[in-house]
Amino acid sequence: MTDVPTLLTGAAEASPLLLVCAIAAATGLLGLVEDLRGLPVLVRAAGQCAAGAALLTVLSISIGFYWMWIPLGALCFAAYVNIANFMDGVNGISSLHGLATGLSFTALGWMSSTDWMVISGLLLATCFITFLPWNLIRPGMFLGDVGSYLLGGAVAAIAITAMATGLPVMAIVAPMAIYVADTMTTLVRRALRGEPILHSHRTHTYQRLTDLGLSHMAVSALVTLLTVVCSLSGLAVAAGAVSELSGALVITAAIVVYLALPRLGAARVARRTKRTEAAEPALLPPDTAPSHRETVPRRTDEGS
Repeated sequence: MTDVPTLLTGAAEASPLLLVCAIAAATGLLGLVEDLRGLPVLVRAAGQCAAGAALLTVLSISIGFYWMWIPLGALCFAAYVNIANFMDGVNGISSLHGLATGLSFTALGWMSSTDWMVISGLLLATCFITFLPWNLIRPGMFLGDVGSYLLGGAVAAIAITAMATGLPVMAIVAPMAIYVADTMTTLVRRALRGEPILHSHRTHTYQRLTDLGLSHMAVSALVTLLTVVCSLSGLAVAAGAVSELSGALVITAAIVVYLALPRLGAARVARRTKRTEAAEPALLPPDTAPSHRETVPRRTDEGS
């Protein structure tokens, strides 16, 4: 009788694509239960970590990396599932993230002759760009937790599997840089202010940009554009076209520009408002002078 480790090893070696799809589907199912019934925070976190641990366990058995990486990998998996969930706050952003990240993974798979990554990247891109019209056409449909968990689980599963098989790390994590930077800086900022980090809020960078008047699709396009910049930098490093330092500097610059945009935008709005107020004529006080029409005094001796 074949033992369980042998079955797991055979499954992982036969098709990492099946492993990635299974983990992503399990994570999406957890999100579906959250949408339909609601789950306590600890239960959701435990489910996300369990999915990540299952992924890492199979990879550890099949590839043979040190098992101590399993807890850290499970936490990273759960973290990105939540990051994708936190960033799903404006129309189009998740669909475009799935498209950009999926195409970046596809390109890396093609460059490295890794068939499973080419296919998984194409599936990721196709699934989420297909949903985009339904998200934009009124009355509009939303991904919900099932969609954002699926997105986060798929991206994290592909990334972890790719790193475990030895693909270039920078090219793998580059498409996730903007999402990670936005979420982590927001959590740190709220923690430093003493605000509850688990409560709903509107202090993500992308949310602050919409508060400045940008449309949902404008913000989504901006986030996607910077994600593409980061992805191309990572791919250029993987191809040997630029050094790791150069690629890291480009990614860092993209992150810095993105995080600075709300402050720069707010300053511009303030200057515009100040100029508008200065151009408006001052309000004059009510005119208390006599009317230009002279009042003819009434004669009291008429008819005398």
